[in-house]
Amino acid sequence: MRQVPKKHVGGMQNMRIIFALPLLLATIALVPLSHASVPVPVNGTFTGGFSVVSSRLADGNTVLIIDNSIDFQGGVQGVCVDQSEFLILHPDSSDNFDASCSFNAVILGNAGTVVLMFAGNGQGLSFHGSFAINQGTGSLSGAQLQGVFAGSFTSATTFAGTITAQLL
Repeated sequence: MRQVPKKHVGGMQNMRIIFALPLLLATIALVPLSHASVPVPVNGTFTGGFSVVSSRLADGNTVLIIDNSIDFQGGVQGVCVDQSEFLILHPDSSDNFDASCSFNAVILGNAGTVVLMFAGNGQGLSFHGSFAINQGTGSLSGAQLQGVFAGSFTSATTFAGTITAQLL
C-alpha cells in the first residue's frame, strides 16, 4: 500500500491564525463598554449657558432657579437641558448648586438616554464639583459614570469646562 505524503500545512494554519487574530480583537472591541469590569477613563469638555427662571433673597443669600443647556464633547457627547437647577449665591462671592437632567448621550461610542446628576460650588468666576451619570437605556443600559468637573464663566450667562470620570 502506497502512502500519500502529508502536505505541510503548518505554515498555512499559522497564516490563518495571524489573519484571524485582528478580526477576533475587533469583535471583542465591539462589546459595549457599559459592562466593563475594570473602570474606563472618560474625559471631555463642556460649554453651556443659562437663563434665570426666578430669584429670591434668603438670609443674605440670593437663591436662583435657572435653566441650563450643557453641550458635552469628547468621551461624553450630547446636550443636557436641565430643569430647575438651584444656584445659591452667597455674600462672600461663593456659590453652590445642584441639578439633574435626562438626555440622549454617547459615551465612548455607546448611545442611549441617561440621567445626569451634578452638584458643586464656586468662587467668583470659577466652579467645580462632582457628577454621576446612570439610569441608561440602549447601549448605555447599566452604565455608571462618576467623575468631577471644573470650569469658569465665559460671560454673565455662559460657561465652559472639563470633565474627568470613570465608566464603571
